[in-house]
This record gives sequence, structure tokens and C-alpha cells, in this order.
Amino acid sequence: MVRIPVEYQEVEYIESTGTQYFWTDINIQDNLTVDSVQTFISGDSYLFGGDIDLASNSKICFNGYYNKKVQAAYPSKYYTYGNVNNDNKTVYHLVSTHANGRRLCYVNDEKIYDYSGYGTTRSSDAKCICFGFNRAGTPRNFYIGKVYSIKVSQDNVILANFIPCYRKSDDEIGMYDTVTGTFFTNQGTGTFLKGNDVTYDPINLLEIRRRILLNTLQH
Repeated sequence: MVRIPVEYQEVEYIESTGTQYFWTDINIQDNLTVDSVQTFISGDSYLFGGDIDLASNSKICFNGYYNKKVQAAYPSKYYTYGNVNNDNKTVYHLVSTHANGRRLCYVNDEKIYDYSGYGTTRSSDAKCICFGFNRAGTPRNFYIGKVYSIKVSQDNVILANFIPCYRKSDDEIGMYDTVTGTFFTNQGTGTFLKGNDVTYDPINLLEIRRRILLNTLQH
């Protein structure tokens, strides 16, 4: 089943080379879950997030990379976890949650971080950046690698579901959010790279009707 409007073509992934990013409409807050499928190459990076304020150690950042480990940051706590390949070929499923003072992190469905006691939830009116993080209005720590999907939720409510794609009319590469119906494109320099087109088998309505009729006659 096609997941995005016909004006867009879904692709396997989009890839950032370290200068691409886009702003989202999601406020920076520390009661979010970011579920992503991605590869790693290099850098001191984050896939999603921003600063609550300019105070020290106020980052809310998810699913980044540093020194062959997954990197994340929450108020008063920076950490890396797991061991990952940075060959840009090995694909990882990452789920990071910060809610009610508890941090949970999974790599390929294995829980590798679980800690409580970081204090109460805080939030900001500033917006999160995708493929980097928002430092007081300045994008930085850009993510480098391929991204196959990103889903952001809060209290089990999906805020964004980003699908890699390009706009057919001009081949502009970006991610389509199926929650808001918004196509997000690069707001940095250079261009995103993209994987192969994703195709779906067309629905054969005549076959569906035939099977429904046959089932009706048999009963």
C-alpha cells in the first residue's frame, strides 16, 4: 500500500553527507520517543533534537553517533551506548525514550540503557531539527549517514512519521510526514542523496471482487 501522495516517490532511504538538515514543527521537550532506522559513518552528531535553553547540559537529542557508539543527550546527562559499525552499510533500528525522568534506549530491539532519576520533564517553544540539533537557533552537529525512517511520539501519540522520498515534479529529495501531510526538504547546503525507488504491487480490484463473490456463493 502506497504510504504517501502520488506527487511523491518513496525511496529506500535518504542520506546526509553532513551539511543537510531540516527544521520540524515539534517542540524541544524531554518526554519524547524517537524510533529510527539508520546507518552510521562518522562525526559527533545527532539525528534529532535541540536545546531546551542555553543553560549548560540542556540538550534533548536522539540517535546520533560518536566514536563507534550511539550518542544521545538529555538535561545534565550526555552518554554513548552500544557498539556500532560506521561502514554506512550496517543498518540499525534505534528507539530512544526520555519520559518522567527515565531514559530507555534500544538497539535492534535489545535494551542497552535504562536509568531513572533525571528529574521532571521540561520543554521549550523552540523547535527540533532533523539530521542535527537546534542550538539556540543555530543548527549544528549534523548527522552523517542513511536514514530509512524516523518516527517521533509522545505518550504513545505519534507526532511525526517521516518517510524518505522525492517530489516527482522537480526531483527534490526530502522526507514526507504522514501525520501532518508536510514535505520537508533540505534547509542546509548541498543535497540529500537517495536510495532506490520503493514500489508497491497494485491492488487488483477485479481479483478482490472475484474472491468476495466466490466466498459469498460458497456460504
